[in-house]
Amino acid sequence: AMTSPATQNAIVFKIQQALRKTGLYKGPLDGKYGPATREAIRRYQKLHGLKIDGRISEKLADLLDTGSKVDSLLRRIDRTRNDSIRSAREALSSRPETQHLLKRQETERADPLRDANGCFRKPAAACLLREAAESAKAIYKNEMRDWALGELLVAQTKAGLAEEAVTTTRRIQDPRLIMVALKNIAEAQAVANRVDDALITAETIPDPLRKAEAYIAIARIQSKQEETGHIFATIARLHKTLETVDDPLKQLFFLTRAAAALAEAGYRQKARTYLQEAETLFQEKLSGDSREVALRYIAIAFADIDQPQRALSMIKDIRDVSERTPVLVRMATAQARTGETTAAVSTAKDISTLRYRAVVLSQIAVDQAKRHDTTQAWRTIHMASDAAQDIKLPFARSFAYSNISRAFAVIGATEGPGSPAFAKASEAIEKTTDDRLRAQGFWFIALQHRLAGDIATAQKVQDRAEKETRELKSLLSKIWMFNDIAEEYLKSDEKIQAGAILDKAIHAARDITNAWERTRALAKVAEMWLIVRTNGFRTAQRLP
Repeated sequence: AMTSPATQNAIVFKIQQALRKTGLYKGPLDGKYGPATREAIRRYQKLHGLKIDGRISEKLADLLDTGSKVDSLLRRIDRTRNDSIRSAREALSSRPETQHLLKRQETERADPLRDANGCFRKPAAACLLREAAESAKAIYKNEMRDWALGELLVAQTKAGLAEEAVTTTRRIQDPRLIMVALKNIAEAQAVANRVDDALITAETIPDPLRKAEAYIAIARIQSKQEETGHIFATIARLHKTLETVDDPLKQLFFLTRAAAALAEAGYRQKARTYLQEAETLFQEKLSGDSREVALRYIAIAFADIDQPQRALSMIKDIRDVSERTPVLVRMATAQARTGETTAAVSTAKDISTLRYRAVVLSQIAVDQAKRHDTTQAWRTIHMASDAAQDIKLPFARSFAYSNISRAFAVIGATEGPGSPAFAKASEAIEKTTDDRLRAQGFWFIALQHRLAGDIATAQKVQDRAEKETRELKSLLSKIWMFNDIAEEYLKSDEKIQAGAILDKAIHAARDITNAWERTRALAKVAEMWLIVRTNGFRTAQRLP
């Protein structure tokens, strides 16, 4: 259809405006289609792989307008990123404890003649981590190298290699990630039972939010230790740090997490004190959409401290379904944990999102089976299966069926050899389309057969697990799976099998040639070595 002169001028004007923003057009914004406009259009078409005809059209105007908006957004994101980097660098440089982390290492090159075969013949965490550090030198993209170095320094810290971890931190280019690294170091030190060191590291973090994250991570680890009294000093440091945080919603979030950590350590009265402080913030400082988010934080905390009724009463004030779902998930999990499995099932039924409902019901069935209430476990897992079959997203459906398979396998281990639940576990895992989930599922079923005392069947299922594992294309994905499996076997006191799985992971890591993948794989395998070959991380302070 023909366009009127006025409409055509408007289209030309729109195109000229967009081309001016890209720097391709220097002429006047007059709505007139002349040689300068035509040539600018041709340059734009050439740059973007379009047909080069220099013609105007509404489609071209819309394309240019959309591209201009995207470019503007990207520029704003880039400015925000640069401001964030500058702020992080200034924060790190302002403190004597962290200034040295900004001193860049000289240009590094991996030694192409190094021989890692000795380490793989007689592997230990220290030599695996040295090889990982060397591999990282061959990663040339800054963001990829920073990612891998972040995982490496966590493994080094868990291994007690403090100096090496600091050196790795100094190799990180992005100052924002250095702060993340400090938080990760503090958490790793706490995991390795070096809480005093963890607190010192956390104190050096200049960013108050990262520091608060570190204190919460340390407190959660302390809450699980035999001597829980030290958690008060950590929470006190957190509380002091929150005084420097301007955002009341973020303050509230950390107060609720502090309450959950205290409750897990057994200090429920103190936990309620922190929740009361969070509720005061909610009433006095928050408004608008942030109140919905705050209600979720508080309700989840009440669920975590085993007060599901309080959590349930708060849900009524949450209008957004997406904000209600995490609360219902935590409530059901908390109820199952305390043995209130009937109430847990009732709560799980209220979860409208099928993928979450199926997974939570599967976890409840596991709790019921471990309490030897297999009759109820069967009923619950059938409800989970009903929910799973209507999940639309392929991976979400696969994840749900992998959880259902695990629950059936645990029921089978409780009922003993010959339980029909084992066949159901295999049927469920066959419904997963994700290769890694399917392989991991067969490993878990094999473990449960072993725990039931049926070693012959366990070996047959493990053979299937081995076959599925060989078909995984990504060695890195395979290593992460081996890590999860080894931990499962260790939890069940199957130490010999866990050691065999560690050997498979080491073998897979040896075959990786990509520097980024090799660095990450070796760091993960070193962590596995620490868990399997020592008593967790606790005896890993002085490694060979």
